[in-house]
Amino acid sequence: MSSLLQDLRGKLDNCDGQLQKLFQERMEIIQKVAAYKKEQKLPIYDPRREAEILSRYTGSEQEFFRTLLRLSRYEQSLVLFPYNIILIGFMGVGKTSVGAKLAQHLGREFLDLDDLLEKRLEMTISQYFANQGEGAFRREEGALIQELRARQGVVIATGGGAILNSRNVETLKQQGRLVLLTATPQTITARLQGDRTRPVLGGEVTEEGIATILSQRKSAYAQAAQYTISTDQLTIEEVVDAVLTSLAQADN
Repeated sequence: MSSLLQDLRGKLDNCDGQLQKLFQERMEIIQKVAAYKKEQKLPIYDPRREAEILSRYTGSEQEFFRTLLRLSRYEQSLVLFPYNIILIGFMGVGKTSVGAKLAQHLGREFLDLDDLLEKRLEMTISQYFANQGEGAFRREEGALIQELRARQGVVIATGGGAILNSRNVETLKQQGRLVLLTATPQTITARLQGDRTRPVLGGEVTEEGIATILSQRKSAYAQAAQYTISTDQLTIEEVVDAVLTSLAQADN
């Protein structure tokens, strides 16, 4: 190795050491900010503040600070909500869309169990239902939930039938807090119109069919839920706010 390259690498190591020290100092300040926000019941995600910070930079510098802001949100979220947040509920209640937005607000990774299963099975859930049956799918689903026991600080959206298995519920509660999203059969029907990918519905979306399955699962959902949010007439942002408010109020 040339002396020039060695010298340049030494300078980079020195820069990295300074960056690490400053990063640790920043995270300590962030924890104090989080404690204040928790006390004052303020939201973690402040889009105006983040936009103002990012507007100071361009290109790779902006991307650096975008990552730094996400890590800061994540650090704050662990102070306010030191557990996984797990969304449960029937299809069409908004678990995936709300979960993705919630994870963004908290700077957390979002795990959609149905999406993870489709990647693992290398086919859609409706195809797997048709080829292997619901029983085989539930076993795969349960196995994945067991594998995710070690994951911390994430937002998880479960499939609509995941909590029908009491072992799944027990494992999920060990991981975090279960938030049930609900909607009326009418709302769910409107949201799922034209969707032919729901094997539990037999490929056809009808209000009567949805109401029947909801009635069958009502008790299981109620027993599993630690918090319940109705998503009828609410935007995704409003549901996210309702979830965070419920969790914050319960922890105070």
